[in-house]
Amino acid sequence: MMSEEEFLALAKAEQDKWVNPVGRLILAAASIERSVNELLNVLEPEASGVWRKKDFFTRAGRISDISKKELSDTLAAALKDQKRKYWPVMESRNAIAHNPLFMHAFGQGPDAVVSATILHQQKDMAYNLADIRKFADEADAVSADLMQFAANFPIAHQREIDLAHSIFTAMHLRRPEEGDYLSAEVDAGQAGIVDAAADPMKVAFEAKYNRDWEDPSGDEMKAIWADAWAAAKADQTGQRTGT
Repeated sequence: MMSEEEFLALAKAEQDKWVNPVGRLILAAASIERSVNELLNVLEPEASGVWRKKDFFTRAGRISDISKKELSDTLAAALKDQKRKYWPVMESRNAIAHNPLFMHAFGQGPDAVVSATILHQQKDMAYNLADIRKFADEADAVSADLMQFAANFPIAHQREIDLAHSIFTAMHLRRPEEGDYLSAEVDAGQAGIVDAAADPMKVAFEAKYNRDWEDPSGDEMKAIWADAWAAAKADQTGQRTGT
């Protein structure tokens, strides 16, 4: 039978192998949680303090709810893709953080061996060291990607708000500076100032918003722009014919 001293020495050596991957997983999960908080603060700043008191998965669910109701398909899809990647990482983090490491002793003397396993207390699952290393590698990659996404998200979100508001105003409120801009662009296209091989509506869109018309991520914005362009063109036609 293995002595207590032998067991403790071997158990300490085995436990040391887990420190790095477990620590990496926990740190990456903390980074993911911060990034999700930042996203929620952008989407719902007036209520972010309330949601911060909720558990992580509730906060992530709130982001999904807002995405479906208030964001364009493009941004909603981007957030959904991030969630698809970070959700399992956080589930792994919880499984590791809330379940104990069990040591298994075999043999004695020079042949004594101690192995370790994390046993899930609610699910019939066990995780060995290779599993934890895999979780840690995935968590590092996902947290870095989400951090970059969260850093760029306020810009993308505000750009979308500004564009939608600008075009909506041109269409419905007919604010002079927006209406004049569209009118001038329509005039330029009709006068042949714009390259004849190019669609003046598309050229004007790309020039004003610095976006490629062919980029499918802007389909919703392009549809609104096309309507605004048509409205401005119709206004000019009416003015010229006196109708």
